[in-house]
Amino acid sequence: MSSVFTCPACQAPLELDLRASGAAFSCRSCGRSYPKLGDIPLLLPDVLGTLELWRNRLAAFVGETQAIERHLWAELVEPKLTDATRQRLRAVAEAMPHHRTQVLDLFHEIGLGPGSSPVPAEPGSILDFLTLVFRDFAWAPEIDEVTPAFARLEAVLPPDLTLGKTLIFGAGTARIAWDLSERLDPNAELFALDTNPLPFLVTQRLLRGRSVSLYELPGHPRRAEDAAVRRTLRPPFATPPRLQLLFADGLRAPVRSGAFDTVVTPWFVDQVPSDLAQFLPEISRVLRPRGTWLHTGPFVYDPGRTKPAHRYSREEFLELAYAAGFAVTACDYAPAPYLCSPLSTQGRQEWVLSVHAVKTNGQADTSEPEWLTVGAVPRLEVPPDTQWPLPILERVLEAIDGQRSVVEITRALLDAGELADDGNAEVVVRGCLRLIYKAVR
Repeated sequence: MSSVFTCPACQAPLELDLRASGAAFSCRSCGRSYPKLGDIPLLLPDVLGTLELWRNRLAAFVGETQAIERHLWAELVEPKLTDATRQRLRAVAEAMPHHRTQVLDLFHEIGLGPGSSPVPAEPGSILDFLTLVFRDFAWAPEIDEVTPAFARLEAVLPPDLTLGKTLIFGAGTARIAWDLSERLDPNAELFALDTNPLPFLVTQRLLRGRSVSLYELPGHPRRAEDAAVRRTLRPPFATPPRLQLLFADGLRAPVRSGAFDTVVTPWFVDQVPSDLAQFLPEISRVLRPRGTWLHTGPFVYDPGRTKPAHRYSREEFLELAYAAGFAVTACDYAPAPYLCSPLSTQGRQEWVLSVHAVKTNGQADTSEPEWLTVGAVPRLEVPPDTQWPLPILERVLEAIDGQRSVVEITRALLDAGELADDGNAEVVVRGCLRLIYKAVR
């Protein structure tokens, strides 16, 4: 039994037996019931509305694929098509019924089929983020975006980091959970949250040790034979021993305050919250004091949903993190390829920020000493029994001689090889100095 969770409706403690397959959970306070879809609890306030939305999106998917299939067969009878054109159209037309069946089978496993309305009440498609599934489980080794992405995050982490109880917001396929368990901490207890069904249903089957067949249908194939390719998705590593998927809203996570040692936000803070500044207290809420926040992702905003004032850059992100009570101890900001399918003519590059931060005790004091901006950093008398969570904090403290400025301390640490010369060293030093200053105060 687990007491980490709360009722999405009334926030009362919710006891979940995560080992019981297919069981439903009831809140003792408000009486609401939450089903388990295979191995995945559905912890959303409107359970019936969510299931109906998914059924209607399935109905829309069926109608759309049938229409595409009819249209393609009609085009194939047109005269003067080249052989390559016929090959491309026929491949997609013949793949369409198999594609439809493969997707529907994933939902049939949890007892869901198409609904009566092919027009969902909310915008979106059942295939949202399907490309992420192929990227995470099918493209490598031809195209491997996952390994370098995780390496960039790993590069900002302290070498002795232990994840402990970890909550992943907007987990997508939960591939990052596989990597965290395999490459970083096999004993971590990982809870992955998302509201999009298809990636989780694929991952659920992979976690059971089974492969998944799905068609990749790039809208702009490189070659005629790339228009419809059957992919076999397989687990990247052994099943993480302590990974749990949950259908839950990361903006209002149904978990107890202070219950987690680590929070991970992969490609989340710019895409899901309408204002990062308003969401950061939620990250702080679920973390214990001195807990770890790991972030990785770009700054790509939906202009229809996010106001210009809330489309934050890297510098604004770091300022907001500090104001919310986090000490950023290391970060990296670099370009990376994103969704560059080996079958498609399309793909893009994004500048990705990877961050390791520590939750300080309580809300940050937004007043800062003048020496953080100009002048020499004075000697700081730290209590002798102070235990620093990261070695870099000790190195920064040792570099303070009462004469050096922040810039000069940064240069000294770079010359000593204590920091990477990646353009973020001064940001790291300022974050450490803020944490040291709080300890002194």
